[in-house]
Amino acid sequence: MQAAEDGQVLVSGQVVALLDDAGLDTAPPADALARLLDAGWRFIDRYPLVLNPTLTGIPRPKTNDPHDVVPPRLERLIRRGQAAGDFDRSPPAAWLAAAVIGLQHAAAAEVTDGRLTADEAAALCLESTLRLCGGGSGGDRSTASGQ
Repeated sequence: MQAAEDGQVLVSGQVVALLDDAGLDTAPPADALARLLDAGWRFIDRYPLVLNPTLTGIPRPKTNDPHDVVPPRLERLIRRGQAAGDFDRSPPAAWLAAAVIGLQHAAAAEVTDGRLTADEAAALCLESTLRLCGGGSGGDRSTASGQ
């Protein structure tokens, strides 16, 4: 049991590190949003088992759980984009954050089911997310990994 908890802490810490490295509070909002999504894809690439639907019974980590860490950072980023006029101000930031997370989960499921490649899913997720937030299309926008 201790090994599983240690693994959860390691993985959870990596989520936090990916988000910290993404510059979410300093990059222009649309770029920061692209970087956040890219961090999610890099995490999934490192830990593809997180997409395994049979692993839903795995206990959540006690600290730095991605389910607790990502939404407030994403919501703060969206609020910043709304204040700057880069994102649509009419939907609540919390709603947009939940919808963005849902889009990334849906895109990951498409990869898991073999309907999209990871690159196709990432591109569609970014474009859909930017449209959802009112940031336009992400066609040539670079991500944190320079892709």
